[in-house]
Amino acid sequence: MKLLVLLVFQEYLIVPVTVLKFVGYHPKTEEINFSKEAIFERDNNYCQYWHYDEYNHKFLYKCTPSERTLDHVLPKSQGGKNSFKNCVCSCRHCNINIKKGRTPEEARLKLIRKPFVPKRNKKDYVRYKFAYNENKLSHRFYAKHILKAEKVS
Repeated sequence: MKLLVLLVFQEYLIVPVTVLKFVGYHPKTEEINFSKEAIFERDNNYCQYWHYDEYNHKFLYKCTPSERTLDHVLPKSQGGKNSFKNCVCSCRHCNINIKKGRTPEEARLKLIRKPFVPKRNKKDYVRYKFAYNENKLSHRFYAKHILKAEKVS
């Protein structure tokens, strides 16, 4: 790309140049694929239905791997789908003994939070190219502290 700049009787030809000196990494932000393990990770193995103690106080219940189940908020028998917005982690007791193929409202269960589509884990990174200008303080800071950039030779 060439730019022509006219300044009072003089012509200057300006050619923009970008030098690639660094390759950096940044976190992935796209959505992840649906799976049972992704649901358990999103919900941190907590049963997504409120549990109550003998004094009727709410508490969160952390499921062990042997007792956690995948629960469909809107059951498959009522047209529910396998999706992040319809599935939650649930303990075996809530899913099999209390809910029994009904909606939470029908079973008088309260969800802790509405199911959502999770984003990628913060540990997942994408590699990308970064046009670096070492004369700019913002670029030096970004490359050193945020990108943890590697110098390309």
